[in-house]
Amino acid sequence: MKYLPTILITLILAFFGYLAMATTAGLSWDTPTQNVDGTALTDLAGYKIYRESNGVGGFALIDNTTVGQTTYQDLALADGQHCYHVTAYDTSGNESDPSNVACKSIDTILPG
Repeated sequence: MKYLPTILITLILAFFGYLAMATTAGLSWDTPTQNVDGTALTDLAGYKIYRESNGVGGFALIDNTTVGQTTYQDLALADGQHCYHVTAYDTSGNESDPSNVACKSIDTILPG
């Protein structure tokens, strides 16, 4: 069995326009170039994005992306804490271990 590399993701915390961006989580990651054993990764097919909200239910697959897409926007999130990890998968269906976990807290209650 071939093992794909673990991906490191970055949660983009942007607050341009309070409500619009406050309910969005942006993720980005670098494209892996090698398998865990050091051989070239030549059959990368894409990425799977997983989310867990408020520590309930564990991580669930929310989307797949293509091999060229290394960013993801999760829109219109409800209040609470949302955590993410990403995996890479190849053309044979092998999936990497999960990336690091990145979390964002959403609070749309305006001060006042």
